[in-house]
Amino acid sequence: MLIRTTVIAAVAAGIASSAHAAIIPFTETFDTNAANWTGPAGPATYDPAGNIAAETNVNAASFGVVIALRGQAANNASNGAFIGNWITEGVTALTFSVRHSAPIPMNFGARLVTPFNFPGAIGLDFAPVSPGQWTTVTIPISSAYPGWVSFEGSDFNTIFSNIGSVQLLYNVPDALAGTGTSIRVEADNIAIIPGAGTLALLTPLLPIALRRKR
Repeated sequence: MLIRTTVIAAVAAGIASSAHAAIIPFTETFDTNAANWTGPAGPATYDPAGNIAAETNVNAASFGVVIALRGQAANNASNGAFIGNWITEGVTALTFSVRHSAPIPMNFGARLVTPFNFPGAIGLDFAPVSPGQWTTVTIPISSAYPGWVSFEGSDFNTIFSNIGSVQLLYNVPDALAGTGTSIRVEADNIAIIPGAGTLALLTPLLPIALRRKR
């Protein structure tokens, strides 16, 4: 069961103004619309149940992966909530819930890029996502994470000090490579997670957070 958590504005304002300038946890829940996220061929499809989706094709693979959904600064996706210097802001992980229509399990991940869409960091979660099941994917934001496939000729610090786009992707299984299979990818609860210090500040305020289950 997916859990959506929204911290009220008063909590955000209080911690954002702290001397430590810690990042506020943010989760895009797509409660009312697609929040300007896009797919390969235009705006993402919005499901009133509270998630987004896009159709992809495995013939479009790049670096062995297919980018399914994009949250770009140029489109003001999620009102720019994911855009900035993830290193100084203390982001320790990107998480999202995903469901897909491929006939076999697939590995999901993200391409996190600078504002001009290059260079980017491509990271994969090694836990396969089974077809038709909502699954949480986690990409630790650490240079030591072994799931980084490529920094596209750059390095961790250069990219994560200037994030301009969050792109959700999947690794094309060998059995599907070049087949032209159309795959629907759905996403929800896309979140950036702060370090332990910021979470400690939030803990006393959690009872006034709004929680909702689907």
